[in-house]
Amino acid sequence: METTANNIFVSSYYEHLAPLTPIVLKNYSSPSTHLTLLTEEPVLTVTMLTIASRHMKLSGNGANSRAYSIHEKLWSYLRGMIERLFWGQEKFGDCGGASAPRQFDASNPLSAGQGQRGGGQLRSIGTVEALLLLTDWHPRALHFPPGDDENTLLDVDPQQLNYFDGEGDDHFHDHPGKGQGGAGEGRLAFYKWLEPVWRSDRMSWMLLSTAQALAFELGIFDQKNDLRASTESSCEMARKRRLRRLILVYVSQSSGRLGIPSMLPLPQWNQNTEPLRAEDMQSPNFHEDYMIDMMQDCWMDISKIMYNSNQVLFLSKELTTNLIKSGQYRDRIDEFTPSLRDFKAKLDKLSGTHIIS
Repeated sequence: METTANNIFVSSYYEHLAPLTPIVLKNYSSPSTHLTLLTEEPVLTVTMLTIASRHMKLSGNGANSRAYSIHEKLWSYLRGMIERLFWGQEKFGDCGGASAPRQFDASNPLSAGQGQRGGGQLRSIGTVEALLLLTDWHPRALHFPPGDDENTLLDVDPQQLNYFDGEGDDHFHDHPGKGQGGAGEGRLAFYKWLEPVWRSDRMSWMLLSTAQALAFELGIFDQKNDLRASTESSCEMARKRRLRRLILVYVSQSSGRLGIPSMLPLPQWNQNTEPLRAEDMQSPNFHEDYMIDMMQDCWMDISKIMYNSNQVLFLSKELTTNLIKSGQYRDRIDEFTPSLRDFKAKLDKLSGTHIIS
């Protein structure tokens, strides 16, 4: 029963959700691959199940309540896995088998920056992919209180703060309209309307920070060298190459929305996003890999434009305010018109050749 349910959720993810994200995962849609997925990538497994359980429509008696319950239990389990990952306690967990502690080989400097990938290992490439997926597909719990908010029952409603001016409760009842329609209430309503968006960005920023740290630990951002190339499969190298580019894209876009300096400036790290190698062209999956790389090229191109625009237009609130007051804002935006036109021409060309559809 559980195995069948897992198959349905994983298949639903690949059919309905995977095409809507630039994060390309290995094809685990076949039930024959699910044992490998569970034992080698436990965090990615639970993440896919959690995401699919929120968006997949169930049938039968109590379909809605069962869907909510399944998603909540999966999210609770995933939250525990991420917490063990964060505190370095993955070897105490029994998810998919006990993890071996990190090993360091003095004769191989590369091993110092890469965790061992055994069965049940939480610190893996799939975990980085899972953290990125959670920034695209939030758990339902993000939009509800965390469950330990009992003290908020005694908190004062912020809307009532305008009514209390030191004259007591009687003054509140005598002037029920005081403060209504004022600028303060308008700002409060505006804040409440945008708060879920800000909460989403804050969660994504913290997940990206963890994904970035783990990516460096696993050698995803290591400089290219012959020793590393000789010890990694072509599939693993392709996953690292794609993740390296996606982390740059996600960090650049999130930092722009939050107005925070990027943790990975694109100009500094762009040289480490090498395309397919000549030997990769001999692979039977070359066409599929090429399409994925071209899709990610487009994401990199638009992210570069966004990164540059953030530096020019939104480097600080004072700079943006001065540009608007001086009337230079439109002129500075026009500077990006050629880059946007080039990007649009490239996208149309790729779409016309059915590389990106």
